[in-house]
Parts: sequence; structure tokens; C-alpha cells
Amino acid sequence: MNLTVVVAVNKNDFWFCRICIASIRYYYPDIEILIIKDSLNGEFDTNELETKFNVNQLNLGVNKFGWAASKVHVLLSKQLKGKKIFLLDSDIVFCGPVLDKFIEVSNEFDFVVNAEYVENTDLDWVKNVYLDVNKFKKYDKNYTYPGYFFNTGQMLISPGIIEDSEIDNFFDKEKFPFWKNLNFLPTVDQSLLNYLLPLKESKNEIKIHKLEFMLWGNSKEILNLELQKIQDTKQYSFLIHWAGCKRTPLLRKMNGNKVLRFFENYYYSKIKMGFLKRRIRLISHFLGYYFKKIKIRMNKF
Repeated sequence: MNLTVVVAVNKNDFWFCRICIASIRYYYPDIEILIIKDSLNGEFDTNELETKFNVNQLNLGVNKFGWAASKVHVLLSKQLKGKKIFLLDSDIVFCGPVLDKFIEVSNEFDFVVNAEYVENTDLDWVKNVYLDVNKFKKYDKNYTYPGYFFNTGQMLISPGIIEDSEIDNFFDKEKFPFWKNLNFLPTVDQSLLNYLLPLKESKNEIKIHKLEFMLWGNSKEILNLELQKIQDTKQYSFLIHWAGCKRTPLLRKMNGNKVLRFFENYYYSKIKMGFLKRRIRLISHFLGYYFKKIKIRMNKF
């Protein structure tokens, strides 16, 4: 499969990234997986993940990215030009060999997204989650709403075909914190790409394929998933994204926790003294969580 999986991760969501990578490796033992380490929230050790799950780091020449900036750096990267990249956030889990859906379309299309078809773009949640269509129409007379939006936490991209100059009003990859004109971009990369990619498609400059391959982490559907079918590589073929949901290493408090626990168990089954490491990390997360709560309360007085 001519496809590379790239996962963006920082210190705060590394616990979720381990589960994400484990789910990918469960179905795809040999596919190339790269991680982008964002050290803005602090340094963290990924040696265990890299060694035990055959993962390498993607060096983009930047160590500190911040809010979703790493994904735009990948998109603009000339060193990756010619590759097909399945770009992921860390809070995602595979349920089945979902990448197989991209085999036939990856050569024909430049981007593949999970489209959400929205009729009323004036709703507040649309403006907050994606973009303000009327605002972009005033900014760019060539822009028209394509009839859909997409979440950028999971998408197939073709790096290097978007030029820096096309987004220089919104993003400067040479200058941290990179983002500009945030009044247009409530969700930064998501807002930018929901404006730019459909616009370029309307000009026949790129080709975008719309495909169903995602469930939300707060959806009712994931409550009825069967572990036996997750283990069977032919039963399910989608991924779950917990964006906007409660996320905690105390997995029992999360929606769809049986899926998360299955792949966390798989991760630690591959690690020497995995049971002990898992317990130690869970206690550390637990103590850190309550320490922060105590600190916030003390600061109020």
C-alpha cells in the first residue's frame, strides 16, 4: 500500500496516541507510521512506542507547533511531495482495516475527507466548528460553500501541492505561532482547509473525494460495537474520533471505553512488564489530574 500514516502528538495526549498507534498496528503490521512530536507542552519520551510498534519520527525542522500547526506544515512540505499521507490526530482509534477504503482512490484523488453535509450554514455551531461562510464570501469573491464541511482530524492528503503563498494571509510557517487572522479561523487548520480545498477544487486545481469512514466518539453507535467484530479484521471498517468528547486516561469514564481498553490492552501486551507500566502511568495521570484541580482551587483564594 503506497500510503504513510502520520499522527500528530504532544505530551498531553501521548497516552491516547499509544492507543491510536496500537489500533493501527493491530490491522496493519507493516504500514509506515510516523509521528510528529510537538514539544510545546513539554518534552516526552516516545522510544518505547517507536521501538515496539515500528514507528519513526517525522522531522519537519520544527519542535514546537501549537494548535494544529503541525498538520499545515505537513501539507506544505516539499520533502513529502509525491507521497500519500493519511494524517491523524491522536484521539483516534481504528476499528477494522479502514485504510483499505483508500487503496482505489488514493491515486485518483489528491485529498479524501469524511464529508458532513450541512444545509444551514448560519447556525452558530457551524461558525464555531468550521467557518463563517458569509465572512469568507466577503473576503474572497470566488468562494462559494460547496455543500459540505469536513473534520481535519483524519484525512488523506497530498503534501507539497499547496503553495505557501496560497495561505500566507492565514499561516506563516517560518514564524511561531504561525497562525494569522484568527478572526476567520475559529478552529484554525479546520477552518482554513474547509475554505481553501473546496475553493481549489472548484477551480479544477485539485481533486477531493468524499468518503464515509468515521464515527464520532460521542455517538450512540459506538456503544453497540462488538469486540469480537473488532478483533475480526473483516467485520468493521471505520475509525472513531473523540474530538470534542471527554478524554481521560481513566478510560472507564469515556464513551466507547470498551474499544479503548481493548487497544490499550493490546499495546501493553507488546511491552515488557506492560501490566506494571500501565498501572504506574494510570496512577501518575490520576495524581496529576487531582493536583491540577487542587492548584486551580488554591489560586482562587
